[in-house]
Amino acid sequence: MRRDHEVNRRDVLKTIGVATGASFLGCAPAVAEGEELPISIGAPIEIDHVRPERPLTCVIIGAGNRGNVYASYAHRHPEEWKVVGVAEPIPYRNERMARGYGIPDEHRFVTWEHVFERPRFADVAVITTPDHLHYGPAIAALGLG
Repeated sequence: MRRDHEVNRRDVLKTIGVATGASFLGCAPAVAEGEELPISIGAPIEIDHVRPERPLTCVIIGAGNRGNVYASYAHRHPEEWKVVGVAEPIPYRNERMARGYGIPDEHRFVTWEHVFERPRFADVAVITTPDHLHYGPAIAALGLG
C-alpha cells in the first residue's frame, strides 16, 4: 500500500527526466545575440542599503553550518553586525563560535532555552536550528521583543 507522503524511485526519476528534458528542449525564451531577456533571470535586485548607526548585536541559536553562514556577516561587515552570544549543545561548535567572535562565557549557552532565562542582551536572535526546531526559540524571542 502506497501512502501519499511516500515517494518511489520511479516518480523521482520521471520528475528528474522531465525537468532535464525541458531544459534541453529550450523551454526558456529564445533571445537573439545582443538582445536582452524580457526579464532579469538571476540578476541581483537593487536594494537601498542603509547602514545602522551602530552594529546590530545578535545571538546565534544553533552554531552549525547555517549559524556560521549568518554569523560570518560580522567578519565581513563589523560596522553593521556583531555576534555577542551563542546557544549550541555540541561543545566544539559552541567553542568555535565563542572563540571566533570573542563571545564571553556568560553569553554562551547549551540550549536556546538558557538564552531566554536571562534579560535581553542582543538586538536580534538568529535562529539557525534545524527547521523543525524554530518554533520554540522564535516564540521566546518574540516574547522578549
